[in-house]
Amino acid sequence: MKIGNTKYTKCFCEENIWHLCQHADLVEFPKYVLFISNVIKQCPFWAQKTAPAQEFICWDYHVVLAVNMEGWQIFDLDTTLFCPIDLKEYISATFKGKTGIHPGYFPRFKIIGAERYVREFYSDRKHMKDEVGKWLSPAPDWPLILGNKQLSIDGLFDFTGSSKQEIYSLSEMVEYLYEEA
Repeated sequence: MKIGNTKYTKCFCEENIWHLCQHADLVEFPKYVLFISNVIKQCPFWAQKTAPAQEFICWDYHVVLAVNMEGWQIFDLDTTLFCPIDLKEYISATFKGKTGIHPGYFPRFKIIGAERYVREFYSDRKHMKDEVGKWLSPAPDWPLILGNKQLSIDGLFDFTGSSKQEIYSLSEMVEYLYEEA
């Protein structure tokens, strides 16, 4: 299923996915937002548009959408893979296993229902400005997403033991989704 007319601004994956959660073509399907990072905020991703071919990029965080359309599909608007792509194919190509990677770099996941994400997510975009207030990447042309302020971008960044959201390993995230299917 191809999704057309998707709002997108480079380096604002959390906002891109917020818009995608509301896309008319996805309304009828169960959806979860996957907020991906780790304690050290350096998570390697392969098959990303900003990474050189066959190499990885370390994101401090990344956000994708899991949609159950006769099986779990991942919508990653920054991937060089198909979009959407089967969950297991995405994992295999994006995270490349654990061989040679220090455990501190392993991806961790926060799983948030799409309806909740749309209702509660907010960001003032300050995380995308440097210490003098200059944009690190050009901001989206849409208004700030202010939700009801229950899911702050800062809170979603927290992958420590003090996080308000449950944190899952890669295998735990897959297990969670398949239990929800």
